[in-house]
Amino acid sequence: MSKFNVGDKVRYIGKDHREMPEFYPEIGTVGTIVKESGDTDWYIQWPKGSTSRKDRWFCDKNDIGLAENLDMTNEEIWKMLEPKMRKNGLTPYWGNKELAYYQSDVANAIAIAYRSGYERAMKGRPFKIGEKKKKGGHWVPVDPNNLPKEGTKVKLKKEYCNYYGGIVKSGETGIVFHDASYVSRVIGYGVSFGEKKTIFLPLDRNIIASCLDMWVEDDE
Repeated sequence: MSKFNVGDKVRYIGKDHREMPEFYPEIGTVGTIVKESGDTDWYIQWPKGSTSRKDRWFCDKNDIGLAENLDMTNEEIWKMLEPKMRKNGLTPYWGNKELAYYQSDVANAIAIAYRSGYERAMKGRPFKIGEKKKKGGHWVPVDPNNLPKEGTKVKLKKEYCNYYGGIVKSGETGIVFHDASYVSRVIGYGVSFGEKKTIFLPLDRNIIASCLDMWVEDDE
C-alpha cells in the first residue's frame, strides 16, 4: 500500500534539479500530488516558476516525502534545537534577570539551525529531530570520483540500449557487477537489470555518473 495519496502535500528530496531543472524543483520544494501513474510515479503540481511550463510533472516516489506539519511554536523549535546549540558552544548569560545571548551568538544560532535543516533535507530525514527512525534509504547521484562498487543497487537515469540489443528504460533498477566479469572490464562498466537485461557503460567516469543514481541506506 502506498504511503501517498492524491491531494497530499509532498516535499521534493531528489537530486535531479541541477541536471533537469525544467522537470524537477529544488530540494525542499513542496508540491501537491495530482494523480498516480503506475507503481513508481506520481504526477505533482509544483509551485509556479519552480520548474517549467505549468510546473506539473511526473516524479518517482523515492524522490518525494510527505511534507511535515511545521506549525510548532518558536519555543518548541528552540527547545528542540537547544541541545545542538549548547553542543556548538552557545550558552546564555544572565542579563536583567533573564537569559540572553550576544548578537554574534544569535547569528551563529541561526547559521547552525539553517545548516542542520539543510543537511537533514538533503538526506531525506524528518524535520523534527529525535523522531523515530524510518527504515529505508534514498537515491543519490553517482559521484564520478567515487563510482558504485560491485553489488551496489543503482537506477538508470536515461533509456539505454542493452547488451542483447533491447532497451532498458529510464527508472529501472539494477546491480553493478563491473568487477565480477572479465568481459565487463574490457568493454565497459557493467550493470545487470535482470535476465537478458545488461548494459555496459563506457569506461568514462562522467558518462557513468550521468547515467546512474545509487541507493544509499539511511544512517538515522
